[in-house]
Amino acid sequence: AGLSVTALAEGASTTVTVSSDTAKIRTAISSFVTEYNAVQSLIDTQTASSTDANGKVTAGLLAGERDADEIARKLRGIANVVVSSLTGSVKSLADLGISSNGNDNKLEIAGTKLDAAISGSLPALQTIFTDSEKGVGTQLDKYLESMVGDEGSLIKKQDNLTKAAAKIDTDIADLERIVQANRDAMILSFVAMEKAQASMNQQLTYLQRIGGQT
Repeated sequence: AGLSVTALAEGASTTVTVSSDTAKIRTAISSFVTEYNAVQSLIDTQTASSTDANGKVTAGLLAGERDADEIARKLRGIANVVVSSLTGSVKSLADLGISSNGNDNKLEIAGTKLDAAISGSLPALQTIFTDSEKGVGTQLDKYLESMVGDEGSLIKKQDNLTKAAAKIDTDIADLERIVQANRDAMILSFVAMEKAQASMNQQLTYLQRIGGQT
């Protein structure tokens, strides 16, 4: 809220006016929608696949990744939540003029509707974002903590993938050592066979020479 104090003169009456800083509230909500859309846009881009003129298909890094689709779906659900504890006509983001753009997972703001809610339904607006059970901000905090907090599922998955990648590197290094050892052993065997063959050829030549003398 903004606080305005007007002092007319010493001993005279003082007027104190307390009002909401509607511009900052609107900016904060617009920033929220922008960040939400940025996340959904990133998911859409990374999960999409494209086909060029030659028919070659290029898949996004997260194409077919269920976690990415689940995150997009969960964020959509949170954006559409209705705070049932509110009794008026403003109970959700849609009632604030924030709803799907109808084309993808991103949101858009109906400016007039949002301005009306800020000026006439500010307590309800605050509750929509901060209600301890259904609040959009509250649910987002809980969901993000469950995904990317210290014990978040994505953090654990990343740790598991890192360990798996390290194991693959170790297995490859072990296989390379085995292949090299087998190669070295085969070379030694081949050299030994060549020496044995050379020795046998010498013996055969010697025997043939002796046989020719008798």
